[in-house]
Amino acid sequence: MDFPLDIRAVLTIPGMAVLATIVILWLNQYVPKDQKFYTNIIALVICEVFAIVGTFILYGRPTAAQLYMTFLVGLFGTSLECFGYEAIKNLRAFGKPTT
Repeated sequence: MDFPLDIRAVLTIPGMAVLATIVILWLNQYVPKDQKFYTNIIALVICEVFAIVGTFILYGRPTAAQLYMTFLVGLFGTSLECFGYEAIKNLRAFGKPTT
């Protein structure tokens, strides 16, 4: 996978996951060891800000639907990085009847 270098590439779930990975790597260098709990929350906020700013740059005046989509892309991409693919895959199975 190539690194997302333009706004459209960052505003995808894989692009946001790559951005979250880089943000978390930087945060791990500067957040004190006893406050690692906050790393994922700070990463989510930073990635959401990146996503919203990117949407405004891309669309000028985005609609509410575009902003909502951007919020979800930021949430899902950052969650993919923070919790991993398996955790998200397991959520899809949550609520399905077992046989």
